[in-house]
Amino acid sequence: MNIIAHKKIFVAIGVGIVLLSMGIIAVFGLRLGIDFTGGSLTEVAYGERPEKAAAQGAIDTLDLELGAYSLRVATTDTGAAAFNLRTRDLTETERQQVSEALSSLGQDGEVVRFTSIGPTIGAELRDKAVWAIGAVVMIIILYVAWAFRGVGRPVGSWTFGGITILALIHDVLVPTAVMALLGVFRGAEIDVLFVMAILAVLGYSVNDTIVVFDRVRENLVKSRQEK
Repeated sequence: MNIIAHKKIFVAIGVGIVLLSMGIIAVFGLRLGIDFTGGSLTEVAYGERPEKAAAQGAIDTLDLELGAYSLRVATTDTGAAAFNLRTRDLTETERQQVSEALSSLGQDGEVVRFTSIGPTIGAELRDKAVWAIGAVVMIIILYVAWAFRGVGRPVGSWTFGGITILALIHDVLVPTAVMALLGVFRGAEIDVLFVMAILAVLGYSVNDTIVVFDRVRENLVKSRQEK
């Protein structure tokens, strides 16, 4: 097979992709959503969206200490032009003031989404997401080591588990790097849905890997029997 004959080339390509993905994540970082950082997200849709500078001016004139905030041009699920305003956690009075200031701009301004999560809940969700991914990875290692027990020479059962983890790292780093780029150029944020997607990727990745390993096991047993 060409893959076996040129395995060094394919391994080099895989290593290159992993290193590139790690570099992208290290340089650009991940833009965490309010699910993990806490805060408020206000999305205001318009029939005709005003200039971003006008929206920023309306926010700055409010008698509120919002601190650092993020205002981004966006599009709603229905395709309407909108602004996404990300701020600290707002009280009900502050939310009304911000909503009125933004919806009064442009044509047919309307708040179509408001989400608020406290910093404590955001930190708890972030910790649980990390534990969930870590637990899944450990269960996968144990399962692969158990499923391929008794294979013996020249490949031990724990070697199969280690190789599975390397494949998982590759399959997780690539979409994470893509999200890092989307966060820089499109304002995409890491949220709970992304964590669910990563867990799904882990499931499909280990399924494909086990299919390959099962054929490797068959060939190893067959080779020993022929000897």
